[in-house]
Parts: sequence; C-alpha cells; structure tokens
Amino acid sequence: MELLKFPNHTTYIEQLECTLQNYLIFEFQTKDNRMIYMRHPIFQSPSDEIKLVFVQAENFLTMWRNMQYPQEPHLSWGNEDEWRHDYKFHYAEKGFSFGRINPVPLAEISCKEYIKRIPIYEKRLLWFDKLIGYSEEYISECSFINGVTRTIYLLANGIKQFPVYVYGKTNAILLAKHAGITPSSFYDLTELNLELENLLKGKNLYEPLSWQEQN
Repeated sequence: MELLKFPNHTTYIEQLECTLQNYLIFEFQTKDNRMIYMRHPIFQSPSDEIKLVFVQAENFLTMWRNMQYPQEPHLSWGNEDEWRHDYKFHYAEKGFSFGRINPVPLAEISCKEYIKRIPIYEKRLLWFDKLIGYSEEYISECSFINGVTRTIYLLANGIKQFPVYVYGKTNAILLAKHAGITPSSFYDLTELNLELENLLKGKNLYEPLSWQEQN
C-alpha cells in the first residue's frame, strides 16, 4: 500500500515478532537492489507534538550543512566513502541487516532559521575594498536529535526520499518547505492514523493483527 503523502513507496502495517505492537513499515530499495526497512509504531492516542515528514535526501543534506554551529561536519560535508568509513557505520549495517522482521526506527530531527550577515564591500582601484555594510539572509538548518548513523546509511545506499520525525508543527512546516517531497509532505500522527484505518480495510489498527487473524 502507499500513503497519500509518500507516493511511489511501499508501506505495510505489521505486528513485529515477539510484540503485540502494530507498526507502519517503510520499504526502500537501495542502489544495489536490496530491500531495507524502517518502522513507525502505531498508537491509538499518539503524541500531538510528533510529526512525520517525508524529505528529499539532497535537500535534507543541504539543510544539515546549513547549520550555524556544525554537527559532525565530517559527515554532513562527507561523501559515500567517508560515510562508509565512519566508525559507527557498521552498527547501521547490522541494524538494517535484519530486514522486514525487525525494521530500524526513524531518525529524530530539529529545525530552525537564523539570520546570516553577509558583508558588502565597495570596490577601490588602488587599495583594499572598503566594508560599507551588511545584507541579511534567512538560513534554514536541521540537526539530529538522534539517528545520524542510520541516515548516512540511507544516503550511502542511494535512498532518495525517506521519513523522519520532528517535534511541533513549526518544525514540520519548516522542514517540509525546504527539504520535503512537497511543502505539505508531513503528517500529524492522528491524521496518519485516520489514513491507515481506511487502508486497513475493516481491521482494527490498534489491536494486534495476530489476534484478528485468529478470529
């Protein structure tokens, strides 16, 4: 099945092994044609603060590189080779290796805007240029609350679009505006649940699927 705000990507609603929890499972195809999976837990009374945003990888990377005070710049400004040689990359490889039976959690992201002052110089023929003032530019940045390593794993494996969590509608709007698939590519979790209830076709979204299959 597909979500309205995450088209052309396969998703599943499944109960993970050894749990009574239903999850929304996201499936991605890597550039070497492997399938990898990420998960979002489904709760009947979800948090009002958490939003799910679907981002474009390149635009997301640009926002990460925009940080006023860089977070792990060797990774944000890195390339595939540098990502794969990060000392924690093997943890992500192991985490994603379990596949659909144990998908990886989504990363959590924070966003903000800041004003960048850009110096303006007056050209002089025989001497140094003279500083005559500053222009101001609003810059949008994002940073990780957690999930750096799993995200560089996605980037290294050619995943072009993926979901992340943010806290608060302001963050969701800002991230979707500058890095989203579209400016409206985000869900309030209650809105997401309503869509999933319709997709589940009569089954109870919040009751363990294994119980319903026995009935």
